Amino acid sequence: VSEKLFLRLNGAYRRFGPTRIFKTFIKDRNAFKASIDHILQWDFDSIILSHGEVVYRGGKDQFREAFEWLYSAAKNDP
Repeated sequence: VSEKLFLRLNGAYRRFGPTRIFKTFIKDRNAFKASIDHILQWDFDSIILSHGEVVYRGGKDQFREAFEWLYSAAKNDP
């Protein structure tokens, strides 16, 4: 399978954020959300990834948007 196809199927092609596979590894959603909240308190604008393009500007906003699903899902949890 090509890398491009794998990334498309995993929801990661040309976009910053967690993949579908990554999301399955989150076992404690509240602890994970607390970690994301902690990171969002930091002062940053760039994100350097091990794979993918560097985010030079607007990194904090992109990071927040990448994990918005976590907050939306938390609102719907019983």
